[in-house]
Amino acid sequence: MVILARIRPANGEPLALEMAYLPHHRCPDILQHDFAVESLYDVLRTSYGYQLVQARQTIEAILAMERVTFTGQGFPIEYVHSFYRGDRYEFRALLCPTQTVSTGG
Repeated sequence: MVILARIRPANGEPLALEMAYLPHHRCPDILQHDFAVESLYDVLRTSYGYQLVQARQTIEAILAMERVTFTGQGFPIEYVHSFYRGDRYEFRALLCPTQTVSTGG
């Protein structure tokens, strides 16, 4: 397991702490990249050939968020747990009923 811990800034202030967990066997040597300047998703596409086609994301009332990203082959490549400052962060989404998705349960 590879863990990428990143602080997400906005206007020079830390806004969120994000922890991404990646399966090492699917992306060996990923820590050779500088994620302060490189996009994780760009690295997964260009260095490892993964087409990222879907991510499930949850935001909880405690302002924690989790996300699971899937490749075109159908396996999860990334798990992220993020924490956002409640006094500095607002989440907005535009939801369009173009597709029916079942989440089970």
